[in-house]
Amino acid sequence: MKRLIVALLVGGMVFGTVLGVAASLGVNGGFLQAGTADSLECDGEGVTLKWKTMVTQADFRVAGVEVYDIDADCIGGKVLIALQSAPGSQVGFARGDIVAYDSEAMALAHEFYSGGAWVNGESGVGPKVADVNLVSVLIKNEWVSYDAP
Repeated sequence: MKRLIVALLVGGMVFGTVLGVAASLGVNGGFLQAGTADSLECDGEGVTLKWKTMVTQADFRVAGVEVYDIDADCIGGKVLIALQSAPGSQVGFARGDIVAYDSEAMALAHEFYSGGAWVNGESGVGPKVADVNLVSVLIKNEWVSYDAP
């Protein structure tokens, strides 16, 4: 019986210590980046999105996503946008280049991934507007082979 009580006390102390350490860990959402280059951190304020839509066969489709309020430090970079119906449920991907716009930068992401290739969204290949509930924007330095889903 004493062994059981001692084991429970030791287990409780270890659990309490681990819980205390875990509670003190700092968590920072920060920037999502690949590699170690600090130069990937060009915008920490967030961006503003506007839609370009078109009608095809009685469906409103996303023809492009305009990304505004990007820091000027990002000019020359790329944006990769995941259009989702729910977290983790992508209904489309768009991409575009970041260019100068007023005193900041902007990107028009009008290329959509469709049928194994990137194609111009103005032809109606973007997802249905009604299917898009979430949008994730990733600012990148350049395209790499795994940018195509």
